[in-house]
Amino acid sequence: MQDFIFFAERLRINKRILALCMGNHELYMRRRKPDTIEVQQMKAQAREDKLAKQAERYLHLICVYTDCALQIIGCSENVPRGRASLYVFMMR
Repeated sequence: MQDFIFFAERLRINKRILALCMGNHELYMRRRKPDTIEVQQMKAQAREDKLAKQAERYLHLICVYTDCALQIIGCSENVPRGRASLYVFMMR
């Protein structure tokens, strides 16, 4: 890795470039710091919530498709709607 060398005639420009480099380095180091325990717990909770929501969405799709399949085979009159129809259809 090479050092960053720059030349400017004005001292004010040198100071401004140095401040930009130092700020960039500070942000770089902050991004690479490991997460605190609280942040890790929040991320884990968010991940669990996302998986639960996704599972609920998939179950809803299965129930909808099951209702359609029950209507196609002609047993939609005596079969309950929603999740119960999934279990009834699987038991047949």
